[in-house]
Amino acid sequence: MCVGVRLLRFPRVRRCRFLQAGTIVPVSDSPPYLSRSLSQQRWLLTRDGVPVRAELVPSVATVAASGPRTVLIVVHGFNASLEDGPNVAVAQELVHAADVIAVELRGHGASRGQSTMGGREILEVEAALGWARALGYARAVTIGFSMGGAIVLRHAGILRGVDAVVSVSAPAFWYYRGTAVTRRLHFAVHNRLSRGVLRHGLGTDVAKPPWSNPWPLSPQEAAGRIGDVPLLVVHGQQDAFFPLEHARVIHRGHQAAQLGQVDVASGTHQSAQSRPRSELWLEEGFGHAEASASPELLRRIGQWASGATA
Repeated sequence: MCVGVRLLRFPRVRRCRFLQAGTIVPVSDSPPYLSRSLSQQRWLLTRDGVPVRAELVPSVATVAASGPRTVLIVVHGFNASLEDGPNVAVAQELVHAADVIAVELRGHGASRGQSTMGGREILEVEAALGWARALGYARAVTIGFSMGGAIVLRHAGILRGVDAVVSVSAPAFWYYRGTAVTRRLHFAVHNRLSRGVLRHGLGTDVAKPPWSNPWPLSPQEAAGRIGDVPLLVVHGQQDAFFPLEHARVIHRGHQAAQLGQVDVASGTHQSAQSRPRSELWLEEGFGHAEASASPELLRRIGQWASGATA
């Protein structure tokens, strides 16, 4: 189970229109969550037929820019939505570096479907990336927090198509129960009454376990399949959910595929000169995911993301 949880305010659930596969429909009955005049919300339909919300926020620095454009696709953690304060703060900082598309995962906020805790959510990233390409973005970087960090790793390792990946506060393994908070979370999603509280009280609808058997590709394994895509792994030294070893394992998984060995995804040999950037930031004073990320850290992440595709 690839998760990190924050108990947040009740999201406002809105109706969505019926969608056909491949459609992108405006959300006309809800204002942009950043209240920016150039923002636009859309309903996206995932490959498995789940309507989810997404929002595009153009960067002031790139509105009038010419040439190939870069977009940062942001994926939130468990029990969040587009309107949550930490997610708004993330987008407000990242738009200084490039345009932002924030995607709302299934079972969260107004998006339909049920959360699979990082299993099928790679299809939301795929839908957001398809919207970005349709808008003409030449380069796309995925940035995920906690469960979202695991999702962007799995998307890049399985479905591919992005130019760089940033994973923040992500777990490396499925069904990790090594800390008190992750043990409580596992109890909550495996307990029928607790899932009812999550759904009706906190606006997060979690699918009933058990989930996929065998387990889906883990974030650790996915990191080794990203290939020549640059990867930034960010983790807080005060993370109460996942110890620092999770970040180190993810980083080592990506590095191992770049050390002149046979790439586990493509089967091709890479020389040291063609090795992509693989960076690990272990941040002092940083806790877990969006809620703990400082504006300064988010700005640095945005700068790395925009520079990784230059």
